[in-house]
Amino acid sequence: MTLITKLGFKPQKKANLIAPGQIQASDISIVIPVRNNQKGIDLFLAEFFHTHNSHLYPQEIIIVDNNSQPEITIPQQYQVKPFPIRLLKCSKTGPAAARNVGIKHAKGDWILFTDSDCIPSGSFIQGYLQAMNGSIGYAGNVKAWGEYFVKIL
Repeated sequence: MTLITKLGFKPQKKANLIAPGQIQASDISIVIPVRNNQKGIDLFLAEFFHTHNSHLYPQEIIIVDNNSQPEITIPQQYQVKPFPIRLLKCSKTGPAAARNVGIKHAKGDWILFTDSDCIPSGSFIQGYLQAMNGSIGYAGNVKAWGEYFVKIL
């Protein structure tokens, strides 16, 4: 999982970087590229709403379907939430292309990239908010759903 800004920072010397010292969860758009992993999206959304309270809700979650067969859907119970969960399509193959579609349509100033086989823990967003130190990018811990998913079935 990686959090980056889309505020227009350009590469420059570290000593010259100026980034906000704090951001809010509502400044974040979560972007999830996915191909042929409906179960992963279902599990991600279930765990996100299980582990996060409203003060940690992002501006939006963007799921980018990258040529899945059958197409990815947003489960009914997540279609009416206090923030948008949007489903976009990307016909160009590959997760990088899907991430680019997501960032292009994101409304948040910060983009949190994750994948459809990752499980959001209680520190999924909180960890990034606590780590803010003026940097323009962060990388967090990732726990793939493989073993976890098998245990809950």
